[in-house]
Amino acid sequence: MAEYSGYNFLKRALRQHPGVMVQRVENGVGPGTPDVYTCVQGISAWFETKELTPLTIDGVVYWRLKKVTAAQPPWWARARACGVPLFGIFNFPSRIGHQPIIVRVEGLIAASSKPGLTVVDTLKYRVTLEEVYRGRHTQYLRAM
Repeated sequence: MAEYSGYNFLKRALRQHPGVMVQRVENGVGPGTPDVYTCVQGISAWFETKELTPLTIDGVVYWRLKKVTAAQPPWWARARACGVPLFGIFNFPSRIGHQPIIVRVEGLIAASSKPGLTVVDTLKYRVTLEEVYRGRHTQYLRAM
C-alpha cells in the first residue's frame, strides 16, 4: 500500500506534461530496485516508498521502515556511493493523518537501521521536490 500511495503522491505533485515522467517499477529481476522512477525535463530521480511504524524505547518514539528487504539497504548504499539521485517517500500510519514526506537517501538508510529515526531526525533528512529537481523546472511542480 505504501508503494501505491507514494506513487500517487508523486503523480499529484508533478504536473502532467510531455516533459514529465512518473513510472512505477515492479522489478523481480533486480532485487532492491526502488519503487518509482521520475524524470522532469531531463533530471532523473528514484524514489523508494515506505510506510513508517512507531517504536517507543524509554519514552522516545522512533520511526522504523516497514517491510525492508535484505536487498534494499545495499542498493541504497551503492546508489548513494555512485551519486544516484535516490529519495525516500515516508508514509505515516493513516491514524496520524500526516502527509507523506520526502527524505534524502541517508534518511532511508537511517530509518532501516536500529532503532530508527526520531521526529527531529525525519526533519533533518527532509527535502522538497524543488530540491530534488535542483530548483529547476519548478513550473512542473504542483503546490501540495
